Amino acid sequence: MLRIGIVVLGLEKWKECRTVAKTVLPYLKKIGKRPYSTSFELIDLEKYNQSLDGEWNLTEKGLKKFNEKDGFIFVLPTFSEEVPESYQSFFSHIHRELQHKSVMTICFGDKDEKRHTMEQLNICLLKYDLALPATDIFVPKYTFVEWETKPDIENMITDHVNDYLHWAMSTKYLRNIRKSLVI
Repeated sequence: MLRIGIVVLGLEKWKECRTVAKTVLPYLKKIGKRPYSTSFELIDLEKYNQSLDGEWNLTEKGLKKFNEKDGFIFVLPTFSEEVPESYQSFFSHIHRELQHKSVMTICFGDKDEKRHTMEQLNICLLKYDLALPATDIFVPKYTFVEWETKPDIENMITDHVNDYLHWAMSTKYLRNIRKSLVI
């Protein structure tokens, strides 16, 4: 069984990010339920961050929550500059929990900023020993009512998540082999 954490990263657009995460969650559960027996959990960073000065300082419970996951899906808005410092700080803080796991991103917002966002984020994430699938999900600026009437959105999400789950299974398998080979 795979356990995937869905993490809302966009602090500056936290409500929008959370809405996107909650909207995508039923699709993820539907995709992962039968063939993969995958559980998806929305991880609320506000609940586990004990820092008051803007730096990331997750509680022991929060780090344990991240450590027990087999992979992560990060939900964030597009950006036009470099990767925000808050994201870099967060990844640096949980780098041990990211090791040998698979990560996928779901970004939303300006379509023109999509490629830039994904490239910059992947460059940032490649500093850590993790697996990045070849595809990520970009959610165009549709209202969530339109999601119900646009089957291509669900098909796109299904295809990308299936690919991601194969990556996550592979990295979990490799982690298990790695543990058994350690003397």
